[in-house]
Amino acid sequence: MRVRARLGLPTILKQRVRSRFFLTRIPLKSVMKALFEAAQWAPSSHNTQPWRFVILRDKPVRTKIHENLHPGNEWGAEAPLMIAVWSDPAFDDRIGNTLFYLYDVGAAVMAFTLAALERGLIVNQIAGFKQKPIAELIGIPHSGRVIVLLAVGYPSTPFSKNKLQRKELSEIIALNTAYRSQHPRYERAPEFGRKSASSVNETLFGYN
Repeated sequence: MRVRARLGLPTILKQRVRSRFFLTRIPLKSVMKALFEAAQWAPSSHNTQPWRFVILRDKPVRTKIHENLHPGNEWGAEAPLMIAVWSDPAFDDRIGNTLFYLYDVGAAVMAFTLAALERGLIVNQIAGFKQKPIAELIGIPHSGRVIVLLAVGYPSTPFSKNKLQRKELSEIIALNTAYRSQHPRYERAPEFGRKSASSVNETLFGYN
């Protein structure tokens, strides 16, 4: 059931909670199917769909996963569900030396996460793990790689506004050049990029 759908996407993102404390309640199969369907419809280069998910459910597998998490990530073992997301360069739509599959997998994980938030779940992404043991454990090809582990479940505390600070739009958006007047690295910007952050912001949002 979409308990938070009426809030709308921007509100859901702003109220995203990052909690490492989960209820023991396991999401229904129908709920998890909806999350995977959201990932299934994520965009990808030339529709290659390079993402693969492995549900880590059985206790022996979860124990091995726990043993191969980097220090500080042990809390992931407390999540009622863990999912390994993996891919392989062979799945990629490579053009020259440009790799797209990592970007595409990120889009699928984002779609999965948004669908989870919409249903009151949290998805914590874990990048601190030993690659080789976990890859061997779940049986992916030698050319593949585990990209991220997802800890999925219901938070043990109510949803609340995210306490993390966000950069101003004027800090992350520029016009025609990466120039940032407040950053010394961009002092030698092209002449056409020499605009203040506020004027860049006004320019970007001044069109119809």
